[in-house]
Amino acid sequence: SVMIQERKDMLKVWNLALIGLAFLLTLFGTFITRSGVISSVHSFTQSGLGPYFLTFLILVALIYTGALIYRVPDLRSPAEFESYLSREAAFLFNNLILVGIAFAVFWGTIFPVLSEAVRGVKITVGPPFFNRVNGPLALGLIFLMGVGPLIAWRRMTVRNLAFHFAAPAMLGITTGLVLFGIGITQWYVMVAASLIGFVAGTIAVEFRRGVSARRHMVHETAPRALVNLVSKNNRRYGGYIIHVGVILAFAGIVGSSFFRTEVKKSVKPGETFAIGPYQLRFIGLTPLNTPHLESATADVEVMRDGKLIKEMHPAKLFFKKPQQPATKVAIRSTPLYDLYIVLAGIDDQSGMATFQVFLTPLVFWLWAGGLVMVLGTVITMWPNVRERAAIAEALSREKSEIAPEPAPGGE
Repeated sequence: SVMIQERKDMLKVWNLALIGLAFLLTLFGTFITRSGVISSVHSFTQSGLGPYFLTFLILVALIYTGALIYRVPDLRSPAEFESYLSREAAFLFNNLILVGIAFAVFWGTIFPVLSEAVRGVKITVGPPFFNRVNGPLALGLIFLMGVGPLIAWRRMTVRNLAFHFAAPAMLGITTGLVLFGIGITQWYVMVAASLIGFVAGTIAVEFRRGVSARRHMVHETAPRALVNLVSKNNRRYGGYIIHVGVILAFAGIVGSSFFRTEVKKSVKPGETFAIGPYQLRFIGLTPLNTPHLESATADVEVMRDGKLIKEMHPAKLFFKKPQQPATKVAIRSTPLYDLYIVLAGIDDQSGMATFQVFLTPLVFWLWAGGLVMVLGTVITMWPNVRERAAIAEALSREKSEIAPEPAPGGE
């Protein structure tokens, strides 16, 4: 336990620096939008808030940096890195990748402002920049997420590394080969899927190892052993559950980014068009006219393999007071696909309607991953009775060691 504590103490300065940087970047993000430095729906371009916010930001940065530098001698640990094949190194590389992603977002955000200030021309940075820079960094982050749980503290030999990672690595390679076999050949998707399989394998190995050890010691059933394992080691296994949420969300991001399809079609009532595995039949329009709202709602039947599975109703809205057009998007969400139907236009003379339809896979798992991360965070932060008892015992032992012995004769 002393060795583990030393490993954690090694990154005290680094962790506190990252905490301060995260807080400062949060303030900076609020400053550039609220002060009107960049265009935003939250901008207050006519207010005098900017100079005060900037002054506060500079003061916080100076005070925090000064306090951190002042306390560096007390925060440093005598322990040092002994090997790049260690859990300490995995933590450090993980943090460096996160800092790299943060810097890419920061640079892409402020670059238009800097280019306009220096050259007088605002150069806009779009999504391709962020995807191209952060995509490979995200793959590295997922890889380290799988490496961290199985690699040892201090140092690990190559032989032990191969032994511990054999099963997860085989699962990751098999996942990539399966995707290749079904015709998915985009390199990023194959690498991402392989890494997701690898991380899932490492988490499964850790849970299996803990449950097996507990069943061997106390002869519990597997479900009870799993519950007790998580409850008695909530920080460790809560962290693994957070990792599960991350890979679920990552799978949702990859699926929705690379396999999204779009169809724009003008059809008459009774006509059908297809998108992915679905066939959409336009039934007709239902108009509505009130003193405050005028609308037209399209009735669309969604079928799969000739069977009706849902009726969806996208609409065009026009609010009269104040005059404002709006669009109501019809959404059907399943674990495999999200279907979005937009009524893009109406031809009153011919009765035709123009639909813009989006089919986005795996969006469900992006939201599910977020919920799993919340669950893991709650488990990690849940009070641990055994840990509290150990801390109380250690504190009482320290007090007894510090307390002076009574003088002879009761004096």
